[in-house]
Amino acid sequence: ASWRTLDLDASYTTMDARADLPIGSEPLPYRQRHIASTGLSATRGPLSAGCRFTYKSGIDPAPGLFPEGTRDLIPVYLVDLSLGCRVGKSTVTLKVLNLTQYNYARVERNLGAPRRLSIGISGVY
Repeated sequence: ASWRTLDLDASYTTMDARADLPIGSEPLPYRQRHIASTGLSATRGPLSAGCRFTYKSGIDPAPGLFPEGTRDLIPVYLVDLSLGCRVGKSTVTLKVLNLTQYNYARVERNLGAPRRLSIGISGVY
């Protein structure tokens, strides 16, 4: 049987989202200029493990659109982990999202999700 031992993936997005306003060209609010993500996963027999790191740059101020748009929002650094075990035709997975309990705002006055723990069971029958 063929199976993968190690997988690595990475992605990067850049954008310059702007609005043409009477006061000039201003950045759109709540748009990160840079977003990068990389993940590493490994499988060995019935066991699997994975780790993902995501970076989102700070958000440029957008003073022409909203009163709170003059504030900078900090960069985001997230680490997610997963562990899995295949049992027969089922797989039990444990995931920890936002492992470091990183506090960040997705938009003004709207915090990102705190650390989350989940257990899942999937199967092919």
